[in-house]
Amino acid sequence: MTVPVDRRRRALLAFGALGAAGGVGLGAAYASRREPAPAPADGGPFDVDGPSGALFREAELAGTGTVMQSFSFDNDNRWVVAAQIRDRAEGDLRLSRLTLDGDLDGEMMLYGFGHGGQIGVVSDGTASEVWLEAAPRTEGDAAWGTRVARVRFADGDEADATSDTVEEFDLVPGASRTTCTVDSRHRRLAVRFTLDGEERFRVYDLDHVTGGGRTPAVDVPAPRRHATTANPTPYSQGFALFGRYLYTLEGGPYGTADSEAPTGNTYVTCTDLSVRGGRVVASRHLTDAADLPFREPEGMAVLLPGGDARHGPRLAFGLASIRDGKTRLASIYYKDTR
Repeated sequence: MTVPVDRRRRALLAFGALGAAGGVGLGAAYASRREPAPAPADGGPFDVDGPSGALFREAELAGTGTVMQSFSFDNDNRWVVAAQIRDRAEGDLRLSRLTLDGDLDGEMMLYGFGHGGQIGVVSDGTASEVWLEAAPRTEGDAAWGTRVARVRFADGDEADATSDTVEEFDLVPGASRTTCTVDSRHRRLAVRFTLDGEERFRVYDLDHVTGGGRTPAVDVPAPRRHATTANPTPYSQGFALFGRYLYTLEGGPYGTADSEAPTGNTYVTCTDLSVRGGRVVASRHLTDAADLPFREPEGMAVLLPGGDARHGPRLAFGLASIRDGKTRLASIYYKDTR
């Protein structure tokens, strides 16, 4: 089944009511409508060549029948929100909310959104506002987003992409395989998409987008992946944005193409967006948690310090594993700043 893509932009009134509950309504959003701001000067880069640490290892999500596709942090409320595919063809997703120790704290079902290739989270009081792909189009046996959307996480609840509680943004008309994340410190939205056969990234001022604008501050081609003869088209996985730097994750699980234990084919690449067209400044082969069975890279996000944390910002990346051939587990590792 092909999911229609011609939905109208969702729910200005409904989401305004949600925002008003948290102190910011859509009237304020439209009042803030403006041209996108220049790239922040602070924020990184993270030391992708340095040692890694483990935030948590082999945590169980709400549903253990599928692997984690991506994750992000609610940095104010100190949660991890992870996305899994519930129905690949229909684009149904399950969100799990975990503590920073990896303990399951809540779940939510989303129907008709896409593949969950990357998500972003913005804290909204005591709640989490989740940004993700929407308006999916079926390619082969999977549904992939063509727009981005935001929805409020509510434990035990569910949301259909066509409901008035979901707001969609058609930022790149005609695009396919659209995913997004958020730099919550600098309030910027990064969108990955494919248009005319080319994978690209655009970065937007978040308030510009929620205020009705869609002019990007940055538009660059995706950095070249680490292709080999055995693996000419490596999997694009998660990505993260922090300040002027974009971080992209690639690679497949053990046993596919050129990904073999214990080294795998997982890479993280850092691109400086302040240079016209983007400039790759670092790329690193990641071999962390080499003993995980299956071990597929899934998702990236930036963890900011909060509460009694005694660390600076951290670039986190996810690794999916499988226990006893059936139970899917999630691990999150990180890199610190230089």
